[in-house]
Amino acid sequence: MLASLPPSTSAWHRCIASPWPALQRFPLLHGLSRPTRWLVSSFISALQASCNPYDSSAQPHCTAICRSTHPLSIADRNVMFSFFRKKTAPLLIVRADGQALCSITAQDLPCEVTPSARLADNRTLEFIDATGDIHAHDLGEASGWFHFSIRVHPNLGCQADCVVSQSEQRDPDEFAAGKVSGIRFQPFFLPGAAVRNAALAGKGLFSRGLHFSGMVTSGNVILSCECDVCRRSFRIRSYHAGFSDAGYFYSASGKHTIIVDSHIPGSPAALSEPDAKELAALEAALPLAPDGSAYAYLNPFRCPHCSAPYIDFVANPGLRAGEYYGNYFDGATLLRYEQAGA
Repeated sequence: MLASLPPSTSAWHRCIASPWPALQRFPLLHGLSRPTRWLVSSFISALQASCNPYDSSAQPHCTAICRSTHPLSIADRNVMFSFFRKKTAPLLIVRADGQALCSITAQDLPCEVTPSARLADNRTLEFIDATGDIHAHDLGEASGWFHFSIRVHPNLGCQADCVVSQSEQRDPDEFAAGKVSGIRFQPFFLPGAAVRNAALAGKGLFSRGLHFSGMVTSGNVILSCECDVCRRSFRIRSYHAGFSDAGYFYSASGKHTIIVDSHIPGSPAALSEPDAKELAALEAALPLAPDGSAYAYLNPFRCPHCSAPYIDFVANPGLRAGEYYGNYFDGATLLRYEQAGA
């Protein structure tokens, strides 16, 4: 039969004329079970019967299927035979309050999905990877419509954030105007990535992807962090020390943050190391925190649940000067140092 076909007949028509060689021509069909191969063969035979390349009257309605003038493209083959493929296990499943928001596979990368969900307060957002490991974030007192953006990159890095509003419809202008709040969740790497999440333990918020150089984090953004030790989440707010003209100090307990105006000697300016003598004098002059612990330039920012260092300046020399955002826990009061006699 193949010999009787005219030279101009396309590869797809030649495959229709001989169904079993057609199966060998398409790598997508290799490894199919015998019943499935029979089903595909029958499907191709049906196409052959209903679409005769010599019948000009059939051409108008069959051209899109048979590609009588062009071979079937790889994309067309993928679509046509996609229902024979086994479903790929997801790399990531995201759930809010137990309900699935999205499922992402390797074939989806890179991708951004933007689900929305109406949630009451004190709900939990979960990122579940292929190993079953869960990154869980307590959403706190926020309630209403959560408009999520979940992005997975080719390097298997996952970033997510959301805007919380009382409207089912997304309105970017509301967030830009500061009328609604946003939550940025701590990014992480999925299994198989070149970077391990453990390598970021104790690092700063720039390294963790919670702040970005050259882009100011808006004051209506809450950061949802995940402790490196106990794995529990906690929410913080940040202020830009450079734009605010005020340095910051954390208490030894990690529960309190105090800011010091930049005109006061020893106040640590953004992106620079303070004078050692002036810094020591300022640390000695600072009052004790409400819990009785002392403030110091190199005190870490700690997890509020287990007190493990979250931003560990001692373990990462040189980190402090570059961390020009001061942080404090959502709902806490950012204290200010008032110099005596000022």
